Amino acid sequence: MSTLFKNRKFTIAAFLAAGSLWLIGSSTHYFVHEEPQFEFIPSDANELWMRVIIIGIIILIGVFADWATCRESSIQKDCEKIIWHKEKIENIESEISNLQTSQNMFRMSSMGKVVVDEDLNTLYDKAIDEKLDEAVATLDSLLEMDDITNKKI
Repeated sequence: MSTLFKNRKFTIAAFLAAGSLWLIGSSTHYFVHEEPQFEFIPSDANELWMRVIIIGIIILIGVFADWATCRESSIQKDCEKIIWHKEKIENIESEISNLQTSQNMFRMSSMGKVVVDEDLNTLYDKAIDEKLDEAVATLDSLLEMDDITNKKI
């Protein structure tokens, strides 16, 4: 129940403000304009439709504010997902680059030697392949995210 109030706080505030405004309008006509009886629903059609329009506008503003807040929150969450995935991809790219540099240094140092340890080369290749697979998995998870490219940020 509290999440309902949290997600619709502007709508609820608009209803409360609209109700208060209606009550103030009725009270003003009774006390200030000295009408013979207190009318919560005015008998004058002009007064009634003016109040309904004003109250409707206030409520629409509250509903729109809730909608815009919800939309902004959704966009913010999508942006956080993108930033998290981008950082993860950058980390993987950095690790792949470090592995490639290490492998190239090892191969350059082993060029002058008669005996080349192919097992170590195979281990470096396997480590690079694992990091590439991890990068592909991360990219796949990015593609599985809700398509937020069409949203106007």
